[in-house]
Amino acid sequence: MALCRSYGLSAAPLGFQLLVAEAKAEEGRTDDALAIVDDLLAAMELSGEHQYEAQTRRLRANLLRRRPGHGQAEAAFLAALETTRRQKTRALELRAAIDLAELYSGPDQQARARDVLESALHALPEGGALPEAEQARRLLVSLQSAKAARPMH
Repeated sequence: MALCRSYGLSAAPLGFQLLVAEAKAEEGRTDDALAIVDDLLAAMELSGEHQYEAQTRRLRANLLRRRPGHGQAEAAFLAALETTRRQKTRALELRAAIDLAELYSGPDQQARARDVLESALHALPEGGALPEAEQARRLLVSLQSAKAARPMH
């Protein structure tokens, strides 16, 4: 941030702040990253600049997933999905759906995981060859295999 001030900027651009939050997250500084992300979301709300909102909400959800209990992470992933759908950013929607499906990894939530992935894959335009789509399809096959392998009650 000092670098930004040296160039006469009173605040770092939102994209730069997101990069700083991601770097702190990579360093394992979850609380620092969350503080930046929360400030960033507040700044977006004030400025009306929402270009990085979907990525920021997804990062927030992934940071919350590191904490005990996943209730806040689930709500944050759902907010990220809502943002991606509103902005029609399908690749980002797929990334958030993959993350949420991974959060729903328990046997009792696999149907929810499948629903999230299927919805995001269905929203992709025909012929969209995204690496994330292949990852989502593999996860979906894995979930379907796990369902088939479970004994019936």
